[in-house]
Amino acid sequence: MKWFYPLFFASKLAFTLDLSIFVNRIEIKATFLFLFCLTYNNIKQKYLFNMKTLILKLSTSILFLGISFAVYSQSGGATCQTANPFCSDDPTYSFPAGVGSGSAGSNVGCLYSTPNPAWYYMQVGEPGRINLYMWTVPQKDIDFIAWGPFTAATFEQLMAQNVCNQLSHAYNSSHAISGNVDDFANTTNLGGYPAGNQIDCSYSASHHEMLHIPNAQTGQWYILLITNYSNQATQINFNSHATSTGSSNCAILRPFNGDTVCVGETAILEVGNPVAGANYTFEGPGDFFQHGPSHQIIIPNAQPSDAGTYTMVLHPPNSQPSPAVTANLIVHPLPTITTTSTAICPGENSIVTASGANTYTWSNGQTGSSITVSPNTTTTYTVTGTSAHGCVGISEVTVTVNPIPDISISPAVACSGTEIIASSPTGINYLWSHDLGSDPIITPEVTTVQTYSITVTDENGCKNSIEVTVNPDAIIEAFGTEICIGENAQVIASGGVTYNWSNGMHNETIIVTPTQTTEYIVTGTNEFGCQGTATTEVVVHPKPTADFSTPIDVVTLDNPELVFHDQSFGADYWHWNFGDMLSGNNTSTLQNPKHTYSAVGKYITWLVVTTEHGCTDSTSKLITVESPYSFYIPSAFSPDKDGLNEVFVPVGRGVDRNEYHMIIFDRWGRLIFKTDSMDEGWDGTMDGQRAPSGVYTYRIFLRDLVGMRREYNGHFVLIR
Repeated sequence: MKWFYPLFFASKLAFTLDLSIFVNRIEIKATFLFLFCLTYNNIKQKYLFNMKTLILKLSTSILFLGISFAVYSQSGGATCQTANPFCSDDPTYSFPAGVGSGSAGSNVGCLYSTPNPAWYYMQVGEPGRINLYMWTVPQKDIDFIAWGPFTAATFEQLMAQNVCNQLSHAYNSSHAISGNVDDFANTTNLGGYPAGNQIDCSYSASHHEMLHIPNAQTGQWYILLITNYSNQATQINFNSHATSTGSSNCAILRPFNGDTVCVGETAILEVGNPVAGANYTFEGPGDFFQHGPSHQIIIPNAQPSDAGTYTMVLHPPNSQPSPAVTANLIVHPLPTITTTSTAICPGENSIVTASGANTYTWSNGQTGSSITVSPNTTTTYTVTGTSAHGCVGISEVTVTVNPIPDISISPAVACSGTEIIASSPTGINYLWSHDLGSDPIITPEVTTVQTYSITVTDENGCKNSIEVTVNPDAIIEAFGTEICIGENAQVIASGGVTYNWSNGMHNETIIVTPTQTTEYIVTGTNEFGCQGTATTEVVVHPKPTADFSTPIDVVTLDNPELVFHDQSFGADYWHWNFGDMLSGNNTSTLQNPKHTYSAVGKYITWLVVTTEHGCTDSTSKLITVESPYSFYIPSAFSPDKDGLNEVFVPVGRGVDRNEYHMIIFDRWGRLIFKTDSMDEGWDGTMDGQRAPSGVYTYRIFLRDLVGMRREYNGHFVLIR
């Protein structure tokens, strides 16, 4: 039958390939033809198995190059050392097969390759035949190998024996393909593969396999490796087959866990991974017994009497009870916490201690067996002590804070020379600063602001201090002035913030109008409430009387000089202003001055007289300066060249020569002459011809020197 193996490997390859991706039927047929030729020429078996390697590598390359796949996780361990336990009597195990997840090596027993390994282990419970059925959905090729039996108390001890490095890789060519599910009906021909410490192995191209353990004994350990040869997404399933007579120990999946608690806590002993529908029997200290579907022992308010070893027997719904296993309950006592403290005064430190535990946590957040606190009032602190086993005890300690003595001082703010009294109902000792002694009464005198403190001590040694400020008296100054009678005077005080004057006024500056020299007294209070006094006076001087006279009040420009006569009373100084702004001598300080006016007009002349104390008086008079105006218009003229009265020309004085205009008309109203010059007259001609004798009309417009406009209209006679 050696010729069969190459054909089997080729068939396994064909089952492995996904025909819809990169591989067509022609290529598969060519592969079969090639393998058939090799076997037909009687190639030796060892070379056939080398060819198996070539074919396997070819199939793997085709799969990885031609298939885009998703990577699945798997529930089995990735290595032998990280294998997961299973119980053959549990419901079906199902997990997504690994894809592209590595290999466990090559030439492992009957497995020529081990892609996507998933490792499991089990322990035998009830002895007998154990058949484990494996299949995939959708149908993809899987393989397996199992090793055993091994002996150890626990799986951890088994790993400590380095059993993973002792797994046999021997190849039993006479049993290369096991797990034939078609033999299930023949219960006497299941298994029989063994090679080394291998118990069973299958490299068939089938999507389902059967692991056979023909004579399992209680306590034995077996290790199982399942591979996803197809390297395609599929679900791998396995469970105990109905032909099994033995069972695995489900306790390795359901450890009986003990508990460690402190007195008063709730203890829970429980079975991990409980079996649905199973019952559990628990026994323990003090005749403890519990049987039923609960997989837990719950002991509220655990006490030392509850501590000890408990046993558990698992009663699966369809198999024999599991061997008894044990778990321990440890109940640690609570620590007893003892505390001490010291009484303090406010602001002092108190050392608080605790004992009876390993670690301590205080209600103020501090830790340690001794802490330093500084409460302002009597305070209770809670300390939580934890023993080496984590058990907690609680205690309280109170730190008494004695009150400081009350102190009163009167007055709280004093002025220099004021008596100051300090008192305390609980004080037994007084001490002033600045070496003022221990008498509670002092009378300090100061010239600047000074602060004194007194410290009072009571019978508990607690102290309190209070301060008093002693302020200097106000330094008040007053400033009077000199005035002329009838004037207002400002009297000013300084050095205080409020003032009281002897005349009833209260401002810093007061306005007074005394008629004679008067004294004023002011009392000022500074910002500290302390007072001071000052005196000043206002001196009142008499005022002079101003008066003057002139010979006349009206002058003309042909005689514009005027003499002024002083008639004032009590004057020492004179100041004249003649009101003649165009004059270079408009003012004078003579007692009786003279002034020549420069132009026609009305002038207000002022006299201001002053005493030696600056008192003044003034008076004024109106002086009028007139122009000597006159204007003459002839009534006839005779231009007969006799040298007399040859031209009609008006004459006058006091006329503004720049504001003159004359026009002449004949009897019929015709303009025959005009001029803007007072020096130009009409010579009796018109249009270069002698004008006839007769009556002619004139109109003259002018402005005099005082600015008055004048107009003249009339007739004159031309005589020939």
